[in-house]
Amino acid sequence: MSDSIIVNGNKVEGEISAKTDLHIEGEVIGEIRSEASVYIAESGIVKADIHAVNVYISGKFNGSVEATEFTHVYSGAIVKGDIKTPSLEFERGAKFLGTLDMDFEDEEEPTTIDLDPDNTEKLENKEDKEDKEEEKSITSSRSYFDRKKKSQQ
Repeated sequence: MSDSIIVNGNKVEGEISAKTDLHIEGEVIGEIRSEASVYIAESGIVKADIHAVNVYISGKFNGSVEATEFTHVYSGAIVKGDIKTPSLEFERGAKFLGTLDMDFEDEEEPTTIDLDPDNTEKLENKEDKEDKEEEKSITSSRSYFDRKKKSQQ
C-alpha cells in the first residue's frame, strides 16, 4: 500500500480514515483517524482532531492530537490545541498554545521514577548497620577484657 497525500491547493472536509501514512500539504477540516502516521507539511493547514500512531507537524494545526507512540512538532510549526502522547519532541522555533498530556491512564503499570538509582540509601543503611555491629563487637571485647583485668587483680 502506498501513502495517501492531500496536495497543496486541495481542501478536504469531514472524516478521514487511513490505514497507511497520511501526508497533508493542503487543508483538512474535520477528523483524522490513521492506523499509521500523519504528517502535516509546512504548507498544511489542519483544523481537526487527529488519532494516529505518530503525528509530525510542520505546518499550522488547530485541534487535538492523540498519538499512541510519538508526536514531533518542527521548528516553524504553529499548534493550537491539545496534545496527548507518551513521547514528544518540540523543536526550537515551534509555537504551541494548548494543553499537553503525556500520562495515559490505561497503562498497565504506572510510571515510576527511581529517586535513588545508585541504591545509595540501601548502601548507607548497610554501612550504618555494619558500623553498629562493629561498635557492638568492640564494646563486647572491652567488657571481656575489663572483666578479665579485674579478676586478675
